[in-house]
Amino acid sequence: MNSDGFLLYDSLLSIIIFTAVVLMIPGILYISVTDSLSMEQLTVCRELYNMSTRYDSAENYIKAARKFMEGAGVPCDERLKKICS
Repeated sequence: MNSDGFLLYDSLLSIIIFTAVVLMIPGILYISVTDSLSMEQLTVCRELYNMSTRYDSAENYIKAARKFMEGAGVPCDERLKKICS
């Protein structure tokens, strides 16, 4: 039995599997890091929302939220520009 063809197919299959694994590992790592960062930002936004129900005036809320955002270390976006400025 001639095994030249088998070795060719075996080599091609191993190269395809290796390439798929090498390309998927960075993608999986990126997704997991993005997921953890988004969970942190979601927690901060939830806390800001909960804080908004505790204050009667907007000025008091903005002062408290500004202090909270400084400690949280989450970057500001357009929606929170009053708090961050």
